[in-house]
Amino acid sequence: MHRIDRLEIYGFKSFCEKTDIVLNGEVTAIVGPNGCGKSNVADAINWVLGEQSTKTLRAGRMEDVIFNGTQKRKALGVAEVTLTLREFANGASLPADFPSENGEVTVSRRLYRSGESEYFLNQRRCRLKDVYEFFEGTGLGSTSYALIEQGRIEVILGSKPQDRRALIEEAARISIFKTKRKSAELKLELARQNLSRVSDIIQEVDRQTASLKRQAAKTRRYYRLRDELKFFSRINYWHRSRSLTNEIRTIHDRLQQQRQEEQTLTERLNAELETRRRLAEEVEQLESEVAQLREEFSGLRVEEERAGQQLAYQENRQQALRDRSVEIAETLAEYGVRKASARHESDAATAQLETLSSEIALGEAAAQGLAERLQRLVNQLDDAEAELSALRSSTLGEVEQLAGLRQWQENAAERIETAASQLTRLDEECANLAVEQARHVEKREMLEKALSAGTAALAALRTTLADEEARAAQLQRVMAGYETELQHCTQEMQSLQHRLASLDEIEKRRAIYSEGVQRFLGENSSVSQLNISGTLADFVETAPHLEAAVEGFMDAHLQHVVVATLEDAVRSLQQVRERETGRCSFLILEPLHDETAAVEPPPAIPDSYAASVVGSLRNLLSITPAVDPAFTRAFPDLGRVIVVADLPTALALVRPNPSYIFLTRQGEVVSGRGLVSALGERKEEIGFLRLKRERKELALQIERCRQERQTKANQVSQSAEDLRASGARRQELAEQSHRLEVERSALAPQFEQAVLELRRLAAQATELGVERQRVEEARAKLRSETETVAAAILTMEGAGRRRAERLLELEETLPPQKLERNELTHGLGDLRLTLAKKAERRRGSENDLHRLTSQISDHAAQTEKLEREQAQAQATLENLRQSNEELRLKMAAMVSRRLYLEEALQSEHARMAALKEQAKRLEDVITSLHAQRQTLTETRTQMEVEYARHTTERQHLAVSCQEEFHEDLESLAANMNDEQLAYDPQEAERNYIEVKEKVETYGAINMTALEEFQQLEERHNFLLAQQADIQSAIEATQAALTEINRRSTEQFKETFDAINQNFKELFTLLFGGGQCEMRLLDETDLLESGIEIIAQPPGKRLQNVMLLSGGEKALVALALLLGIFKFRPSPFCLLDEVDAPLDDANVSRFTRLLGVMGKNTQFILITHNKKTMEVAQYLYGVTMQEAGVSKIVSVKFE
Repeated sequence: MHRIDRLEIYGFKSFCEKTDIVLNGEVTAIVGPNGCGKSNVADAINWVLGEQSTKTLRAGRMEDVIFNGTQKRKALGVAEVTLTLREFANGASLPADFPSENGEVTVSRRLYRSGESEYFLNQRRCRLKDVYEFFEGTGLGSTSYALIEQGRIEVILGSKPQDRRALIEEAARISIFKTKRKSAELKLELARQNLSRVSDIIQEVDRQTASLKRQAAKTRRYYRLRDELKFFSRINYWHRSRSLTNEIRTIHDRLQQQRQEEQTLTERLNAELETRRRLAEEVEQLESEVAQLREEFSGLRVEEERAGQQLAYQENRQQALRDRSVEIAETLAEYGVRKASARHESDAATAQLETLSSEIALGEAAAQGLAERLQRLVNQLDDAEAELSALRSSTLGEVEQLAGLRQWQENAAERIETAASQLTRLDEECANLAVEQARHVEKREMLEKALSAGTAALAALRTTLADEEARAAQLQRVMAGYETELQHCTQEMQSLQHRLASLDEIEKRRAIYSEGVQRFLGENSSVSQLNISGTLADFVETAPHLEAAVEGFMDAHLQHVVVATLEDAVRSLQQVRERETGRCSFLILEPLHDETAAVEPPPAIPDSYAASVVGSLRNLLSITPAVDPAFTRAFPDLGRVIVVADLPTALALVRPNPSYIFLTRQGEVVSGRGLVSALGERKEEIGFLRLKRERKELALQIERCRQERQTKANQVSQSAEDLRASGARRQELAEQSHRLEVERSALAPQFEQAVLELRRLAAQATELGVERQRVEEARAKLRSETETVAAAILTMEGAGRRRAERLLELEETLPPQKLERNELTHGLGDLRLTLAKKAERRRGSENDLHRLTSQISDHAAQTEKLEREQAQAQATLENLRQSNEELRLKMAAMVSRRLYLEEALQSEHARMAALKEQAKRLEDVITSLHAQRQTLTETRTQMEVEYARHTTERQHLAVSCQEEFHEDLESLAANMNDEQLAYDPQEAERNYIEVKEKVETYGAINMTALEEFQQLEERHNFLLAQQADIQSAIEATQAALTEINRRSTEQFKETFDAINQNFKELFTLLFGGGQCEMRLLDETDLLESGIEIIAQPPGKRLQNVMLLSGGEKALVALALLLGIFKFRPSPFCLLDEVDAPLDDANVSRFTRLLGVMGKNTQFILITHNKKTMEVAQYLYGVTMQEAGVSKIVSVKFE
């Protein structure tokens, strides 16, 4: 079995020094007087096993268990207790899984004054919970029945029925089951809450899944149509790219030929430029030489000025050196006078030094004589004092006795002072206790306010969280709207791009032109060589509402092919005849003859029709400036075509104006020559002017759509970012809400603890009052005893005074001799003082002599330095005179050189003027060549513009391809399969339009529906798995609770019956008869029912135990405790003065039981009873030799 082998205490309560108590007997007694610290040993064992109640430990705060110091010892900063258990052969033991090493287990607890606490098992740090778990079910757990401190006997009987039940549960070892059951119930409740939350989430996910499933199906159908659209779009891109590439290649060949001609002219121009460069270099070299001459001329002027300044400076320097020479001469004369004075003072100091040395020698001889006489007198006094000491020793015994009494008096005074200190300390503790009570009152109020504030903050957070969730829903709706708008923008831009591509294709193939124009412009590979600029429609614009009328009226004219010259027109006609392309007309830009346009008189328009007249057709047309003259020459009659609002107006105005033609907005034509024509409905056709206008408008609309799409994409991104930020805020608010909930839950027990702490402090205040009264009584007793000892000391002091008178008579002979000794001592001291003063004066004279000698040396050194400086000044003056002569000669040479440079500069300027005239003539030639090259460059530029236009069109096609398919045209062509290459372009275009119309009918599509549906489905499966896991955990926990309740009921019933039987037997044994029993208050609820104790001592009626006497209560409680030990022996048992209420007969019965039960349990008894001490094999005495410090004395009995 395991028993206490050793208890080590350091810094715990009154044990300030390390104390090692060996407890290896069956019964060990700890004895000592009241207040010596016996119960502190019991408190140490209770504390090391994890006791947390300061009331049980007899302390106000947990820090109070640390040694707080005495008058002679400082307070300690740490308290530590180590309990060592060792395994023995028989008896109760710790659990088999207890972590022992070589049969030995150590449990340690350490507390620092800072409040930090540490626990150790076998020198390894652990938790308090670990300590509780290790001792659970051994009688040493949190509800221990093996540690019975003072007053616990009455508490056991007077406690509530539920509290008595805890002892039986500890013996039945179901405390651990109750802990596990409580933990399981908490887990079960948490699991049920989690199950409820998961079920709610699954319902919400099911609702979302149904909606997303429909959206995902729609998205899949949309993706299939979109893939078909991409299939036909890729075919269209490939055909258009191939056509543009062929046209670009043709223009490139023509451009290369033009560049070759330009290169030839450029080479000639470069030759002339090279000539101009060489001439410029010659001019530049001449300018460089002129600049060098100018620089030399300027430098010479500067050097001349600098030499003049140097000459003036040196002359000033000469004058300064002459002045310094005069000053040095005066200073040398002054140093001579000072040197003579210093030598005179040095001679006087030498004479005074010799006089003082002689006087000091005579004084030292006199001092030697006085010292010898003083030594003889001191020897005589020593003999007299030795005689007096012998007389004093005869009274030594009586003096020692008096000293002993005074020592006792001092000790008594110290004890009185200690009692006063204790009273002061108690008063301080009372004050501190009052402060502590006030602090706890404040803490309770603060906690109460914190609980209220936490509740309000939690409600506010929940409101904020609800608002944030509503805002997130709003953000989700806004983002969905943005995504729909983005999709609409994308679809609109794609539609516009397809429309523009169709118009570009029409323009490229000239599909709306006559067959002759189409074939001529489409099949002729030499168009670029004929200087063809396009058709007339390319250079004409008008208002949109007049386009149909103008196109109908000028249909044939707008198809004229525009050429530069008559020769180009002739060559074009030859091409038409050779290729038989059909009818084709040409407009020549070059004027064929000079002519003056006739000015047409304005038509006669009555006022009633003025508002219906739009204007002259010629004025309503906007012609490109380059084509306008040719247009005017070719169509001079357009000035007589008047555009009116409607046919009635035209008919009304044609009669007064027969030479005019009237054109209505609807396209009807009324001529004064009797011709009337009308334009039929052409809603499905597109004209030349409308085609050009729509292409421009579509380009602008596409750019606008692209910008709008980018804006919508940014809005979608921003909305997604806001949604993510909202999610983060909601998560943060949820976490804050959870933290506030946890903090509020944590504050509730703190508030209850504060209330309990206030009650404890009130009880502690009462205990401090009782303690103060006890100390006050002890101090009064010490004061009475001190007065008695003071009277005895006065009697002995009277006898001492009589002896002192006798000693005084003997001492009267000593003063004269001491007086003479003092006089000799003073005389010798005065003489030595005089000698010291003279020695000091001699040192002063020596210092003065040394100072004067140094001063004379310094004057000599300064004189030598000044003489050297004067010599250097004379030499410098001579050097300056020679330098001035050289500077004057140098300045004369500079003037001569400056005159020569002026003449050279004039000659070079004339030469430079001639070279510049030659350069001007060469520049005229270069200008002429530049003009010729400019003409060639303009022609090449026009061709490059055409090349760039086709290249840009192909680049635009490539950009559209990249935006739509994320690959360039070359990759697209390489990735085309045989089916796409063989597909008819026109059929592909028709299919593309049909599929696109289907896609446009789909409306808003949730592009993320598939991904969201997959994620939601995965989450749904995960939640179902979680729900199943939680349900399984709940079922397992409920099964575990059922098993715990079954085993707890069985073990409690078995233990209760056994302990009740033991209780009856031991009660009869201790009382010598009588009867008793334990009863369950509710036998139907074995797990929670309280326990009532009924006892009937011999000769008394059956009654409640609280009506028994103190001794009878103690015997009943001991019978119960020993009954528990008989059923479930604990490794050891600590009983603190439980025998105090018992008489000798009952103590004998009690000790006999201890002897019997000591074989199974180790007993540690704290007692004052001699009979109890007799049963102990080991006896430890606790003493307090030093106030406030406990020590252990051990005795072993065989």
